[in-house]
Amino acid sequence: MPEPHAYDMSQFQRIIGVENGRVTGLFHVLSTKRGDYHVKPVDVTVWDDNEHHSGRVLYSSDLTAFVRDGDVDIPPHMIATEKHADVLDAMGAMEAAILAATEAFAVSVGEGNTP
Repeated sequence: MPEPHAYDMSQFQRIIGVENGRVTGLFHVLSTKRGDYHVKPVDVTVWDDNEHHSGRVLYSSDLTAFVRDGDVDIPPHMIATEKHADVLDAMGAMEAAILAATEAFAVSVGEGNTP
């Protein structure tokens, strides 16, 4: 998996580009003061296979995930009904992509990109 790319928006939010097999695209990552993260897709494709022949695109209203202490939580009610099956089918890749996005957020802070 290529390294994620972090784009600063403010001290507590970044757009993170992730390529993780079946899940590729941009995530909006918000950091809380407690160090937890809220993650939403901006333009993320859930591919039907690793060959990237076809897939579903997720936007910010389609999914919300939470990351606490390195654990990814995607509550079922936070996934759009019409895209629920696609997300569940690629859940492992989705969780890995979201975790990679939050790790990239932490690294970008460590590089002095925020005050």
